[in-house]
Amino acid sequence: MSGESRNSTLTDILRENYDNMFSAEKKVADYVLQNPFKVANMNISELAASSNVSNATVVRMCHHAGFSGYFQFRLMLARDEGKQIAQQPSDGIEQIFREYADDIVNLGKEINAEAMKKAARAILDADMVHLAAVGNTMPLALYMGFRLARIGIRNTAEVDSAYYLNSINLAGKNDIALIISHSGSSKQTLQAAQLAREKGLPVIAITSDPSSILALQADCVLVSSMKENEINYDGNHSLLIEIAVIEGLLDLLINFDKISQMEPDKAEKMLCEYKIK
Repeated sequence: MSGESRNSTLTDILRENYDNMFSAEKKVADYVLQNPFKVANMNISELAASSNVSNATVVRMCHHAGFSGYFQFRLMLARDEGKQIAQQPSDGIEQIFREYADDIVNLGKEINAEAMKKAARAILDADMVHLAAVGNTMPLALYMGFRLARIGIRNTAEVDSAYYLNSINLAGKNDIALIISHSGSSKQTLQAAQLAREKGLPVIAITSDPSSILALQADCVLVSSMKENEINYDGNHSLLIEIAVIEGLLDLLINFDKISQMEPDKAEKMLCEYKIK
């Protein structure tokens, strides 16, 4: 939003613009003021229902508060939450790591084991794995591509959508596409999934939203979040859960007989002489 002070919180902005709102919009503002960080994890329909108003009323409230829409409004709430965490004492920092650990433990309990095995088998049997991701999940595709190559699984992992779309378009009939998208709604990754389906390639999706467009297009979905409607300021969400899913998948692959027979650690042993003892 234009003219926003870096020191202003969203609750400050709501109070400043409160008198400009209509009565129904004030119901939304009141709910947000009473539950700011709860709202940070709500979609627009959930906030409307909690405030007993329509979705359109929520949007109008955002506009009267000076935001272009609900998404921008919600991002600022998440930013405020992040600032509050940063100001916590050391025991609060320790709590952050406890929550990360709990998230991974819960992921292990909830993730679909059969889907993990299915994805690992599809990767193992493919002639080529085409990895696709954009934004801040793109480094995960590069990392996974590096790890797959180290264990002898041929793959493409490109930093530009034009390149991975071309790789998928030129894919062989025994190739697969593996697409990583936290939201499951990034346009370029959806294009990759659509193109893969048109080419007849199986699609594996790693996404936090099992009901996303990407998940609905995939043959195998690995859910990378235990928190519904998670959102973080400026898209700066933690990639820890996605990394955990990828590491779990790689661990399954490494333990297949076909891979172990290829001596995947041979290159690492050769490189050891270049490391400082």
